[in-house]
Amino acid sequence: RIKEQADAMLKKKEAELQNLVLKNEAAMVTAKAVMIAEQNNKEATLLADIETLKKQHEAELIRKLESRERERMLELEAVKKQHETDLQRVLDSRERERRGLEQEYELKLEENAEIARVNVQKALDSREAALKEMDEIKELHKREIERAIESRERALKLKEEA
Repeated sequence: RIKEQADAMLKKKEAELQNLVLKNEAAMVTAKAVMIAEQNNKEATLLADIETLKKQHEAELIRKLESRERERMLELEAVKKQHETDLQRVLDSRERERRGLEQEYELKLEENAEIARVNVQKALDSREAALKEMDEIKELHKREIERAIESRERALKLKEEA
């Protein structure tokens, strides 16, 4: 009977031990499942964080690119305005130079016209003087011819008288 009680107690203890081993294994499986779940949760959180950081980084890159593009456009606009200003200065300078040349040309024309007027007046004065001189020479020749005729007539008269 003691042996039966001992066997029963042994069986009970073995059953309790087996139950404890099973509970221990179940606890280990549960702990492992919890660890795996926690690991999965951490990985999911890390993946979500990585995705968030990736999106933030992409957004930041896009902002930087847009900012650079705006800066580049502003620089190009400034360069364009500077070129337009420089071109306008050159055009204005050429226009002033053209006007100056036109004025210089007009002054030269006026000077040449005045010189031409003076030369024409000199030529007219010279012609007038030449005409007067010719008239005087004609008159002188006329008188000389008249004197020569008179002198010849006197000579003929004297010859006749003689």
